[in-house]
Amino acid sequence: MTTLAQIEAMIPLIPVLPEQAEKIWRRLQVFQGLPRYEQLASSWCHTRLFTLLFMGRQKAASQVVSRWQTLSHLPGDAKQIRLFMTKLTAALPDASAVYAATDPLITAWRNFNEPVMADGMIDNRRHILSGFNVHDAWRAQEIGAVARLLKAMPKAALADLDTPAYLAKFPGLNEALAQRHATLDDFLEAR
Repeated sequence: MTTLAQIEAMIPLIPVLPEQAEKIWRRLQVFQGLPRYEQLASSWCHTRLFTLLFMGRQKAASQVVSRWQTLSHLPGDAKQIRLFMTKLTAALPDASAVYAATDPLITAWRNFNEPVMADGMIDNRRHILSGFNVHDAWRAQEIGAVARLLKAMPKAALADLDTPAYLAKFPGLNEALAQRHATLDDFLEAR
C-alpha cells in the first residue's frame, strides 16, 4: 500500500519519470474523500500537465485538464493556475490563440501585484510553445521575464553562473537580442 506521503514525494518526479505518472494517479485514487486528496490530485495534474505540454502532447494534456476540472476544493492560486493552463491547452497549437487566451490572466496577476506569478506563466507559456514548435519569435515580455529572473537571483548564485552559457540554453534569445541591438537589461520593464 502506498501512503499519501509517498505519493506526495513521487509527484515531483513525474517530469523525470513520466512513464510512472499514471501509476501514481491510480494509487492516489484510493484516497478519494480524504482531506488531502484534492490537494495532491491538483498537484499531480499540475505537474503532469506541464510535463506533457513541454513534450508537445496536447491530446494527453487535454485529458489531464479534464481530470483537473473535476476537483472543486482548491485554493485560489491553484484555481488561477488551472484556469490559465486550461485556456492555454485549449488554444494549442495556435500560438496567436495561446497569447490571446492567456495575456489577460497575466495582466490580471500583474494588476493584483503578483509579478513573479506573471513572469513564471510567461516563461512556462514560452516553454510550452517551444515544445509545440510554434514559438517563432521572442516577445518583449518574454525577454523581460528572463531579465527579471536573472536580476532576482541571489548575488552569490549570479557570481557562480556562466551567464552567456545560461542564456544560450534559451533557443533564439541571443539572436532576438542581437536583432534588437539590445541587452537583457533593456527589457526589465517589458511586461
